[in-house]
Amino acid sequence: MASGSPVATEGSQARLLDSSGGPVRVSGTLFVHPDINGAVRERIPTIIIDEHEAMARLVAGRIATLMRERAAAGRTVVLGLATGSTPIGVYRELIRLHRDEGLSFSHVITFNLDEYIGLAPDSPRSYRSFMARELFDHIDIAPQRTHLPACAPGQDPRAVGPAYEALMAREAPRRVIMVDPNIRPTFITDEPAFRARLDRMLAMADIVKLSDEDLRWLLGAVSIEEGARQVLAKGARVVLITEGAKGAHGFMEGVEIFAPARKVAVVDTVGAGDTFNAGVLASLWRQGCLSKTGVETLSEASLRHALDLGAQAAAVTVSRAGANPPWEREL
Repeated sequence: MASGSPVATEGSQARLLDSSGGPVRVSGTLFVHPDINGAVRERIPTIIIDEHEAMARLVAGRIATLMRERAAAGRTVVLGLATGSTPIGVYRELIRLHRDEGLSFSHVITFNLDEYIGLAPDSPRSYRSFMARELFDHIDIAPQRTHLPACAPGQDPRAVGPAYEALMAREAPRRVIMVDPNIRPTFITDEPAFRARLDRMLAMADIVKLSDEDLRWLLGAVSIEEGARQVLAKGARVVLITEGAKGAHGFMEGVEIFAPARKVAVVDTVGAGDTFNAGVLASLWRQGCLSKTGVETLSEASLRHALDLGAQAAAVTVSRAGANPPWEREL
């Protein structure tokens, strides 16, 4: 924390104050919240703002800056959006920026994660209708660039499986696709259909990540090496297989690598697999390999770097509570 900056504590919330006693924005400051035993529970860059409107302007301003930078570079912006009352102020400020300052959403793609089962998209109670009322109908974004789950009355929620497969089939020729099925056998109600769909999706993937448990559910009592060869034969360029506390294996045609797990005191394993995946993809991106050609021509050294960063990132996540992946500066 910056020297000379007083901190006021209100309950469990730390607030950085300026000389007048008001909240200030401090880029990169880490507010550490110890528990009663002095153990650090969180390390989160925090900005505390008293007024909702000020928060909305700050968040919308950051989104607008990103949009303008990407537009100038000819790049698409992908936004993850939320529903409920909290983001409404942000949406109103984005609408104002579009109306008054010409902020364009023509290069934006949006995703929402939630929808009510049984509601048609045009129901006034649906999240699709909420997003239309609060944002989409007031900006220049094409409907086909906005994405929300849909499960209309009488529609089986399991029908989203074919939608994911269709999306993958559409995008696989031009985008790097990584699949981690994270198999949960107790949730599978139609095993033959699940296996058939997963087999088709694995064949379209560039990178496949499986845990050793996933591998053996999928292929039976095979060795990790034999299982990886079978998955490579389906069409994947890279196969990654994790073994929990032991580490992770990486396979390509004629290449086998093992990266041992970092030794840490495990607090919570939630999010470890996702963090491993993120570390692998981040490393490939840093190395300029996160493209169809880059994955097809990936070197053994580049794969080793990717495995190492994945293992390093996962080690940080399991060392603390919750699905709390590391910041880049922590690596």
